[in-house]
Amino acid sequence: MLFYRKECAIYNRGYYILVVYGGIQLLHLLKGKSILFMISTSAYDFDAQKEQMLPPVFIVGAPRSGTTLLAVLLDRHSNIAIGPETQFFTMFIPQIWANKRPETYEQLVDSALEFERIADFGLERDQLLQQFRNYELSFGNLLRAIIETHAIRQAKRHPGEKTPLHLEHVPMILNQFPNSKVICVIRDGRDVVRSLLDVPWATPGNPRRFRRFCMRWNDRVEAMINYEKTLPLDRYMTVKFEDILKGPKAELEKICAFIGEEFEPTQLEPAQTSSVIPDWEKKWKNKASEMLDPGRVEAWRRSADRDQIWAMNSMMGDMLERMGYADTKLEECPPAVRAKLFVQKIPYSKRARKLASLSLKILKKLRLAR
Repeated sequence: MLFYRKECAIYNRGYYILVVYGGIQLLHLLKGKSILFMISTSAYDFDAQKEQMLPPVFIVGAPRSGTTLLAVLLDRHSNIAIGPETQFFTMFIPQIWANKRPETYEQLVDSALEFERIADFGLERDQLLQQFRNYELSFGNLLRAIIETHAIRQAKRHPGEKTPLHLEHVPMILNQFPNSKVICVIRDGRDVVRSLLDVPWATPGNPRRFRRFCMRWNDRVEAMINYEKTLPLDRYMTVKFEDILKGPKAELEKICAFIGEEFEPTQLEPAQTSSVIPDWEKKWKNKASEMLDPGRVEAWRRSADRDQIWAMNSMMGDMLERMGYADTKLEECPPAVRAKLFVQKIPYSKRARKLASLSLKILKKLRLAR
């Protein structure tokens, strides 16, 4: 059974908190003023189908960092099944929590199959429901059932999932999925920003989006660095998009070893089919299914003009240099332009954002007090 309540909660930047109460693990999903409790226990009987499945692998990273490419390369493996993005923790759970709040196996499965991202898997209701019933009722086990049902349909034993912004939920994922592995893909932030400017879904028409993209890349790379310091090395790894393109065989051998599989040469063959990219996303993701192109490394040098490069280095230079990327300084940038770039990035600094958040809270309290 799922338990809900509407009391106020401490908001912790959307992260999940796992606590133990009376021998039961309660997973708190903090969403503003709502708390979602999901029940899970450490021991229950596994049937034969569950025993055949290996612990899942999750691929995360900043959007447009090469997560789709890695998902395709792994999905071509004879034993690994990775389907389309689920957006499970970033969109699905908040959406149904705000609307239906399902409380039974059937209701959760129906809500999942109605969600457009999960509908991309093309799963049969009865098959998903049967797999879900192998587990206790929780959102985490619903996701487990979704990716395992997909793997079964592909005649594979190693399920996986790729949603870039599940990066924000890595600690929770490792708690919810024992023995699972998380692979985080990082890419030169200048290529990430340039790519985001070209896709149709990345806040088109927003005059601030360029610097917001830079700011978010900084934040996400900082999260990756913190994960590397705090998470078990046998369950979390970071790979560079550029290394995959320049030395795909060596990188895939390392990645496959990390998740307990052996590299297969067919993983590098574009003719090998993959179910990672649904038809409606192929317009901006189809490069991931083509022959690997090392020319995509440092594409920003060819696609960005001088002023944009200076702006990106001003916003992301420190983090780029920290991650080992080259030419991150404002070389040949006139002092007057440097001063302008410095002023323009102030509103996107952590200190400024914290101050703005505090100001909004104070204003809200003042309105409520009237």
